[in-house]
Amino acid sequence: MKTKWLVQFVRLTRDRKGVAAIEFALLLPLLLLIVAGLAYSYEALTVSRKLDQIGATIADLIAQRNAVNTSQVDGIMTSSASIISPFPAQNLSIVVSVVSMNATSAQVAWSRAYQDTAQAANAQPLGPIATNILEDGVQLVTVKVSYPFTSTSIGALMLSGFGFSTLNFDRFYVERPRTSDSIELTVN
Repeated sequence: MKTKWLVQFVRLTRDRKGVAAIEFALLLPLLLLIVAGLAYSYEALTVSRKLDQIGATIADLIAQRNAVNTSQVDGIMTSSASIISPFPAQNLSIVVSVVSMNATSAQVAWSRAYQDTAQAANAQPLGPIATNILEDGVQLVTVKVSYPFTSTSIGALMLSGFGFSTLNFDRFYVERPRTSDSIELTVN
């Protein structure tokens, strides 16, 4: 009787049927987490790239002018905000400011905002401006773009247990006017 059980035990330890299924069952959760992480990373990188495009486009379009009116600036921001598509734009915020400089400091000359609050005149810029570009009488166009990214993919649902919920993106752009040293804002 003992040898019968021993023979069956030895035969069972040498049997390799079902090993692949067990290995697959053990590795499947890990593989799903990797795929979820890749999907989440892809979406986050896409949003990051789109925010870079939005900020650079707005700064470039405003820097090409020596005078703009409020409806032109608002139109530039509104149309540039569509770049974020297919991601929802309701949480996108943009602040455009033209900053007047002297040799030691920078202060806001005028500002407009999209889904945010514009800066007050003479306020400090929203982001860092390198001191080596400060020049008396020259203005700079600054653009701050903010977006709280929440993924809608299945990957976000799978990763939410690991603390992946919302990524807050902030971008700050500085560009010098191209046609003159200043950009005047007129209200219409």
